[in-house]
Amino acid sequence: MNSKNVLLALAGALFGAAAGIGVFSWLVHNFAAYGFAIPGVATGLGASVRAELPKAAAVTSGIIGLLAGVFATWKEAPFVANGSFGYFLTHLHDLPSYQMLLLALGAVIAFWLPWRRRAR
Repeated sequence: MNSKNVLLALAGALFGAAAGIGVFSWLVHNFAAYGFAIPGVATGLGASVRAELPKAAAVTSGIIGLLAGVFATWKEAPFVANGSFGYFLTHLHDLPSYQMLLLALGAVIAFWLPWRRRAR
């Protein structure tokens, strides 16, 4: 396994996460639209730019995608009772079910896109 591919996949995942958070914020501010899965999808796209990835790259991408989605959601739609990130994390279960579903979908796509390009 080429370690260069792994590092490029990780860099792509982080770049994709940042881009996804930016797109999510842009949608919220310009169109009052929410795309809770966008950070995860962008993470997966960024991570899958290289072929022959190990399984760990897909798992890492999924985790980064989930974290990016949670961060973007907190940044743009924090709880009214308390806007802190710690409060948000401890009350994730209070999010509407469609938000949790879209966050999970983004994380699954962030995992699946590099998974399908893994080393055989």
